[in-house]
Amino acid sequence: MPESAVTLRRKAEEAVAAGRYSDAAVLFRKEAAIYRANGDVNGAKVEEMKADRYSSQLRVFMHLPNAKAPAAALPKTGELAKWEPSYGCYLGGFIDRDERLGE
Repeated sequence: MPESAVTLRRKAEEAVAAGRYSDAAVLFRKEAAIYRANGDVNGAKVEEMKADRYSSQLRVFMHLPNAKAPAAALPKTGELAKWEPSYGCYLGGFIDRDERLGE
């Protein structure tokens, strides 16, 4: 018998409490799928937003061999911001939501 939305939410919240955020995201998405299948689009969106809170996403971009940056993309001398590389990129992260911020 498939798990109910209530059971999946309980398991997801337990996973969050245990620090198993990837598992929690999967469980919240399964719960959202149940709501969506039952026609509760708003409930599904709420659970998908919870899943997004605990999801990580990594994207890797690379240049093709012998590819040259278009001249329009290269900065003119003196137009770089402090610590800005003349070619390449910054690495960083985006935190969509963190309950600890503002404490």
